Amino acid sequence: MFRTCPPATVLVTLLLSSCSAEAPPGAASPGPSGPATSQGPAPNAPAETPMPSFKEASVAESLELLEDTDNLVLIDVRTPGETSGGIIPGALLIPMQDLPGRLDEIPEGPVLVYCHVGARSAAVCDFLIRQGRTEVYNLDGGIVAWTGELVLP
Repeated sequence: MFRTCPPATVLVTLLLSSCSAEAPPGAASPGPSGPATSQGPAPNAPAETPMPSFKEASVAESLELLEDTDNLVLIDVRTPGETSGGIIPGALLIPMQDLPGRLDEIPEGPVLVYCHVGARSAAVCDFLIRQGRTEVYNLDGGIVAWTGELVLP
């Protein structure tokens, strides 16, 4: 019997894989005789700008963000079945596998993302950073760690 990957697994795999066949700068490349050689950076080459990253936010930090951050967008990336026990008030429900097609629904501004325990939301945070978002937070521990209010979706 064949086993299929859940859509979330497929999205995480796609997010973490690269479609480029080019080697990154400074990587080993085939030399004139065939074996790999290290080229290193070109002389006077500009330093690479590091990719921004998302921030892990504890429950206390997340509560503070929700109270004090203007225009904060809260996103629940769990499936509809997972949200039946409750969501954080004000959250947009966009399941992880639907997110690439629903980016236009996410208003500009800082974003706080959560899922069940924090793994899927971390992948979504990374995806949002790669889409150009600059202020992205992941609720560390997900809804399981959440101690604040919950409402039915």
